[in-house]
Formats: sequence, C-alpha cells, structure tokens
Amino acid sequence: MGKGGNVADEVMTERQGRTLVIAINRPEARNTFNLAVAQGLACAMDELDDTPELSVAIVTGAGGNFCAGMDLTAIMAGEVPAIPGRGSASPNGPRANR
Repeated sequence: MGKGGNVADEVMTERQGRTLVIAINRPEARNTFNLAVAQGLACAMDELDDTPELSVAIVTGAGGNFCAGMDLTAIMAGEVPAIPGRGSASPNGPRANR
C-alpha cells in the first residue's frame, strides 16, 4: 500500500499526507475480526499515536467488504480477539474481562 506497510498480514497501513489509511486485509473471510486483526489494529493505532505528522486514521476493508464482524471459526476454536489494556472484543462484551 505505498508508504506505511504491514503491521500484520491481516492489516495494512498507508500514509497519505496527515492521514493513516488502515485496511483490514482478510477478504477471503470478509475481513472478519480475529486476534491477528486486533493486534494489527493496535499496532496501527500506536503508529497513529506515535507519529506527530499523522492527524487522523481511516479504517477500511479489502475486497469490497468493510468487516463482517467476529471470526466465529476463531471464536469456536477458543481464540479471543482482545488485547490486554486496549479494550475487548470478547463475545461476552467489554465487561467480561473485569
């Protein structure tokens, strides 16, 4: 995607002036949200926070879909797409980790 790069295979970033474009890159799974996407988005947010030249981010999805929601296959396998201290994408909601 030009300037920027991969923060994970599942998330791509590109700097366009003061904007960070973040793309969820799992079109084969309709960009469903799994742990790798959560980690990639957290890294992209770190890049936005740590780069004074960036003012805003746009989050989009590859392949014509934004995001079909949680990756239910990953959830059923026991994967919880949550980053400690960064919020929760737990199927039981954000209060489940308290």
